[in-house]
Amino acid sequence: MKIEYIYDENGKKKGVVVPIEIWEEMIKKQDKISRKGDIKKYRGILKINGIDDKIKKLREEWDRT
Repeated sequence: MKIEYIYDENGKKKGVVVPIEIWEEMIKKQDKISRKGDIKKYRGILKINGIDDKIKKLREEWDRT
Protein backbone atom coordinates (compact mmCIF):
# COMPACT_ATOMS: atom_id res chain seq x y z
CA MET A 1 0.00 0.00 0.00
CA LYS A 2 1.67 3.13 -1.22
CA ILE A 3 0.26 6.61 -1.59
CA GLU A 4 1.24 8.20 -4.89
CA TYR A 5 1.43 11.94 -5.44
CA ILE A 6 0.65 13.73 -8.68
CA TYR A 7 2.87 16.71 -9.49
CA ASP A 8 2.46 19.55 -11.97
CA GLU A 9 5.17 20.67 -14.40
CA ASN A 10 6.71 22.86 -11.66
CA GLY A 11 7.01 19.99 -9.19
CA LYS A 12 4.16 21.18 -6.99
CA LYS A 13 1.82 18.52 -5.55
CA LYS A 14 -1.57 18.68 -7.29
CA GLY A 15 -3.21 15.37 -6.41
CA VAL A 16 -2.91 12.05 -4.68
CA VAL A 17 -3.74 8.42 -5.46
CA VAL A 18 -4.79 6.54 -2.33
CA PRO A 19 -5.04 2.73 -2.31
CA ILE A 20 -8.58 1.50 -1.68
CA GLU A 21 -7.56 -0.22 1.58
CA ILE A 22 -6.38 3.07 3.07
CA TRP A 23 -9.41 4.90 1.68
CA GLU A 24 -11.88 2.43 3.24
CA GLU A 25 -10.06 2.61 6.58
CA MET A 26 -10.30 6.42 6.52
CA ILE A 27 -14.02 6.27 5.68
CA LYS A 28 -14.70 3.90 8.60
CA LYS A 29 -12.88 6.23 11.00
CA GLN A 30 -14.79 9.25 9.66
CA ASP A 31 -18.12 7.44 10.06
CA LYS A 32 -17.32 6.70 13.71
CA ILE A 33 -16.39 10.33 14.35
CA SER A 34 -19.47 11.74 12.62
CA ARG A 35 -21.84 9.44 14.55
CA LYS A 36 -20.52 10.54 17.94
CA GLY A 37 -22.40 13.84 17.90
CA ASP A 38 -26.10 14.11 18.70
CA ILE A 39 -27.49 17.08 16.82
CA LYS A 40 -30.81 16.92 18.69
CA LYS A 41 -29.23 18.30 21.86
CA TYR A 42 -28.10 21.43 19.97
CA ARG A 43 -31.49 22.25 18.45
CA GLY A 44 -32.51 25.81 19.23
CA ILE A 45 -29.13 26.90 20.56
CA LEU A 46 -28.06 28.85 17.49
CA LYS A 47 -29.69 32.23 17.25
CA ILE A 48 -29.55 34.40 14.18
CA ASN A 49 -29.46 38.04 15.19
CA GLY A 50 -31.92 40.21 13.33
CA ILE A 51 -33.73 37.31 11.68
CA ASP A 52 -37.13 38.95 12.18
CA ASP A 53 -35.97 42.03 10.27
CA LYS A 54 -34.62 39.87 7.46
CA ILE A 55 -37.90 37.94 7.22
CA LYS A 56 -39.88 41.19 7.16
CA LYS A 57 -37.68 42.59 4.39
CA LEU A 58 -38.11 39.43 2.31
CA ARG A 59 -41.88 39.58 2.72
CA GLU A 60 -41.92 43.25 1.68
CA GLU A 61 -40.06 42.34 -1.51
CA TRP A 62 -42.90 40.01 -2.50
CA ASP A 63 -45.77 42.19 -1.30
CA ARG A 64 -47.11 43.83 -4.47
CA THR A 65 -50.27 45.41 -3.02
